[in-house]
Amino acid sequence: MRELNTLVELSQEFGAQSEWVVAGGGNTSWKNSKYLWVKASGHALATITPHGFAVLDRSRLETVMCSYQQTGLSKNVKEREQQALEAIMRARIPEEKKRPSVETLLHHLLPWPFVVHLHPTLTNGLVCSQNGQHIMKQLFGPRALWIPPTDPGMVLAQLVQEKLHQNPNPDYIFLANHGVFAGGRNADEVQQKYKQLNRILLNALKKPQLSLQKIPPIKSLQELQHIHDIPQGFTLALQETYGMKAQGIFYQDKELFPYLESSLTAQPLTGSLTPDHIVYSGPGALYLGPQEWEKTKGDGIQAWSQACNSYQKKWGKLPLVTLFHRDWSLPGALILGHPEQVNLAAQLFQNALEICMYSQSFGGAKPLDDSFVHFIVNWEAENYRQQVAQSTL
Repeated sequence: MRELNTLVELSQEFGAQSEWVVAGGGNTSWKNSKYLWVKASGHALATITPHGFAVLDRSRLETVMCSYQQTGLSKNVKEREQQALEAIMRARIPEEKKRPSVETLLHHLLPWPFVVHLHPTLTNGLVCSQNGQHIMKQLFGPRALWIPPTDPGMVLAQLVQEKLHQNPNPDYIFLANHGVFAGGRNADEVQQKYKQLNRILLNALKKPQLSLQKIPPIKSLQELQHIHDIPQGFTLALQETYGMKAQGIFYQDKELFPYLESSLTAQPLTGSLTPDHIVYSGPGALYLGPQEWEKTKGDGIQAWSQACNSYQKKWGKLPLVTLFHRDWSLPGALILGHPEQVNLAAQLFQNALEICMYSQSFGGAKPLDDSFVHFIVNWEAENYRQQVAQSTL
């Protein structure tokens, strides 16, 4: 089918460029009056093939939307999400076995045949910023919709549907702390919209050039200890906590250092900017500053252990990223975990830093509320996406 081949080419084109998506983020679709082809959950745009798209019956998807409009959503979040998942799975054509994207209903509702949803770093500098909505209106006016942070899936689909009733054919739909949707009748329309989006945002930047160092390769803890002069006792403590097979990356960059000055300046990185960052890099970084050092009278191992325990109690998992203030012997970011986790966590950490730097042109970074982060951490759909993505590494 010609349209499906166009969808694959469009997906691979955007997916191959890190400024548009990172890791397994983003999704794409094409639809006609009867069927919807949408990216299956966990597949990466850069390498997707025709077999990476799930096919759904649009009449069944419309029934799903109508039934929820009539009966409403369960107030129990776990029950609500399970119902939504089951409903979307039932909307697949009989021979379809793949799990559709969590944003399938949104792709069904949007007015364009081709839909491309991306998480561009530059765009996220706007949508993850304090003044993002206000500046968006200045830059795009009625050509765009703004969607505040909203639970993904059915809740997001219903809110976008309401907004589309007011403005039925925008060029862009910006999702706060998430990304952007755009579409068109063909590939050229989609490409032109994204080129224009990039051009408008670049012109709005106060500091357009970023100069971040490349992410260093993964090393064993013993190699990191030797290269960065990490105390042996600290290395042993890390091994005891993360396991003997744990590996890591130690990242230093002049652009990172201002965020390490205090727990306040570190907030954009100790918080979470988007669901992608939560899924692949954990629910924010752990920060170790002068206060933590002083609490234990300079006992770095005890200070780290206490902070790590507090983080694990809050989020139910160990931190993948730890930030060290210059008072510690190794100012920078230590990214640590099992080998399959570390590469993704490092990519998303650097992406978060880039977003923070872009956001300075739009009032500074605005991380997600903890309540939303907890939702994503415990959301079955995102846990599934993470598992599929890691299994393909």
